[in-house]
Amino acid sequence: PTTVDIGCSFCGNDWGDGVPRDADGNEIDADGNLVQLPLPNNVVIDASWDNSIYDVKFKCILTKVLKNPIVQRYLHAHYTPANPLRIKLEQITTDNSMWVNANFNEMNNTITVNSDKYNIFNDAPDAYLATTVFHEIIHSFIDGVIKDYAIANPTLNFERDGANSSNPDVVMIHDYYYGAGKNYYIPGDANQAHHNIIADKYLTTLAKLACSIAGLPLTAKNINTLLPMAWKGLNINKPGKQVVKTWADMTDAEEKIMNDKMDNIDKNTLLRNPNFKCNNF
Repeated sequence: PTTVDIGCSFCGNDWGDGVPRDADGNEIDADGNLVQLPLPNNVVIDASWDNSIYDVKFKCILTKVLKNPIVQRYLHAHYTPANPLRIKLEQITTDNSMWVNANFNEMNNTITVNSDKYNIFNDAPDAYLATTVFHEIIHSFIDGVIKDYAIANPTLNFERDGANSSNPDVVMIHDYYYGAGKNYYIPGDANQAHHNIIADKYLTTLAKLACSIAGLPLTAKNINTLLPMAWKGLNINKPGKQVVKTWADMTDAEEKIMNDKMDNIDKNTLLRNPNFKCNNF
């Protein structure tokens, strides 16, 4: 089958319209900051708590995320006002070792964010929650692209190579990327197959959003500094999971350096700029 690049489809800063843009095609102001966009009409924020101050912070951060042009590029066209992508907040208190956890359910087009109330409000940097949500939005984008590809190629043999036919998402990823030589396919685990794609294509994009939410210029230095945050959530060494390919390609020394950076990134003072926190209402 023919493969398609699902990365940036309209990058570049010269659109011929005289509007200043960054290298990714996002409109910027005179100071070089990203120009925020109107809230999209194909996403619904559903805070399932009690309209408490925690809900307010959650909605504040999500509003920043959804207005960000980096994020809006990855809201797939199959989400519409009548069939929106839903993002909801649920409370859990069983795992205080994790600030924020999230997942995307392709069956009901819903991203669910879980966190202990105290932790989400007092501890987690806004950029951490923002990149966690964006990670799931990218899952939803990949899901949409793969479904589009399956519709456009109805004659593909999705049973080949011992694929788990009960999980068509896994098989579609396999067929979609085989021609690109990336071999993202993981039998029986669509989520981790997505993680292979995210690790290969979208780490820098996630780090750029972290910079933007933290109020940092999108310089190469800042993006590289916050890159460890983009690695979080990719199940790098989770028991029973195949290691994502991009991580496996690292040397032991490179892995150790990145692990150390991941362990310390949440304490980075760059993420604690009070002028860009949703704690201050």
